[in-house]
Amino acid sequence: MTRTRLKDKRILITGASHGIGQQTAVLLAARGAQLTIVARSSNVLAELSHDIAQAGGKAYPLVADLTDARSRTGIVDRAVEWMGGLDLLVNVAGHSPFGPFEAETDAELETLVGLNVLAPMQLSRAAVKQFKSQG
Repeated sequence: MTRTRLKDKRILITGASHGIGQQTAVLLAARGAQLTIVARSSNVLAELSHDIAQAGGKAYPLVADLTDARSRTGIVDRAVEWMGGLDLLVNVAGHSPFGPFEAETDAELETLVGLNVLAPMQLSRAAVKQFKSQG
């Protein structure tokens, strides 16, 4: 089995503020990847960027609310601009309701679909266009 080299790879990670996204960012940075990290919290992103820089890595924080369609527009373009290209997209951002399904409002369902379905699909579509343009 061939192991993918991550040193100097340009990677965009959503949901980087905590949990799997944050740990993925730390691990990829430790392997030498250059990152654009996306989350809603500027404070958490700043702290994570600082920690990555202290460990010798490089991360560009990008504050965006992926539940908002307007916020999703241009994320890949900004990552490409900062990193000079894109080699990998890691869609981690997501949310799961903690109450009974029948109690969810239409607005809550639209937010869930926006974050869990539309955001990864739209970002993936933009990433594929970028990958093709890079050959």
